[in-house]
Amino acid sequence: MAAHKKWVTERSAMGIRDFAEWYRFGDGGVAPLVHYTGGSISWQAHQERFASEPTPILEEFVRAWERTGRPRVDLVISPAPPPGEQPRPEPLESFLEYVMDELLVRLPTAPSAYAFLGYSLGGSFATYLAGSTETCRALAVFGGAGVVNAAKDVGPVQAKDLATVLFRNAEDPLQDPTMVAPQLAVGFHARAMAQRAGAHPYVDYAANRTVEDALAFALERLR
Repeated sequence: MAAHKKWVTERSAMGIRDFAEWYRFGDGGVAPLVHYTGGSISWQAHQERFASEPTPILEEFVRAWERTGRPRVDLVISPAPPPGEQPRPEPLESFLEYVMDELLVRLPTAPSAYAFLGYSLGGSFATYLAGSTETCRALAVFGGAGVVNAAKDVGPVQAKDLATVLFRNAEDPLQDPTMVAPQLAVGFHARAMAQRAGAHPYVDYAANRTVEDALAFALERLR
């Protein structure tokens, strides 16, 4: 099984005590990074997850990893940050600072390239991270919320070789990716994927293999 550590930050750039899960798949040495941000959760659920692992997304990643030839890769899984004691004036920029300056500096080696994925609210954070990271190769969002605004907040896209895929289930009430993709800057190279059966819950996206396919897309782009 992959090496694993839970990274705890006592007070992050987001203004809260937070955590992330790091997994190393494959041998040591320089590796690309896949970073996943989950959907919105309550403060109570966030606190409970300090004592657990994100098994549902980890299982999907293992399937995608095996499907793409078991490449050497780092996986970091972050929850979408719940509201803190005070409103954050720039949550996307704060999250970028948190991920880059507080989380990824703990990796054994600097990533050779990046891929960002996000579900629901996590889609907005993933979009901002991807557009702001020069060596990002892949962005995958499913059931994404706030993606258009996050992309606009990026300003000029820093990523030089980025490809983006947007997924939404047929019964998910969030905006249709065919309407979202044209609103993103050309540097995202965004395309809307065909709708699949299901609604907004994560379990629906896992059941119809969207999560696995999104992760496989990221791993293939990082080759």
